[in-house]
Amino acid sequence: FFRVEMKTIALFVLALIAVCIAQDQGCCTPDVWQGDISGFSRDLNLYWFEYTYYDWASRAIRADIYENYDDKELVYTYLELYDDNAVYLIKADGTCKYETTSAPGNQACIPEGGHRFPTTIGGSLQADLFIYESFVGQNITEFGVTSGSCFPIFGLFLERQQEIFLGDWEISYWNLLPYISDPFVFKPPVNCDLVSPGTILQFEKNRLANLAAPEDPSVHPLKDFFGNRRGRPSQ
Repeated sequence: FFRVEMKTIALFVLALIAVCIAQDQGCCTPDVWQGDISGFSRDLNLYWFEYTYYDWASRAIRADIYENYDDKELVYTYLELYDDNAVYLIKADGTCKYETTSAPGNQACIPEGGHRFPTTIGGSLQADLFIYESFVGQNITEFGVTSGSCFPIFGLFLERQQEIFLGDWEISYWNLLPYISDPFVFKPPVNCDLVSPGTILQFEKNRLANLAAPEDPSVHPLKDFFGNRRGRPSQ
């Protein structure tokens, strides 16, 4: 899928709003897909990439994540198994934590109440843009999907992304496939340490918040989970 610059789309959409104000109910992505997702925040100077497996038929989502922040690198896996009532955070070396959850999880959908604008991206990709404007008219939220099939092109579709991302995130979806190539990607690791419910999600929220502000001196249960291995080795 082609990458779309959010600010370019915003200017395009503002021009269309004057002639098209009909609201649309949105759509949900296919129940099963896998592919690349990338994001960048200018506010945080943070580049982020993940390969995601999404199987809503089994309520299972896996993201193998790479982050780069000011020449510091972080690699880990986030595994959500809602039918098993468990969420896992797994380091590259196999060390892991998990927590139980009673949350049902949220399907990857575009919310209702936005304005839909059919368009063509890259000269050939038929797409629908969904635009949501705040009540005061200061913020615009945008989603892009393929026409008819609702495969994501850009936007915050996954619940975890909506929960943890801060700042001016630009998120794009690439090379999406309508199947899961390896069903074993959802097999949880063994010998994981159990932590209190909500610890893992809160850890991710705190970590991104600390990139935008000085480190919180309070001790979080997963504060030392990644240790000091995020930085590149000294030259």
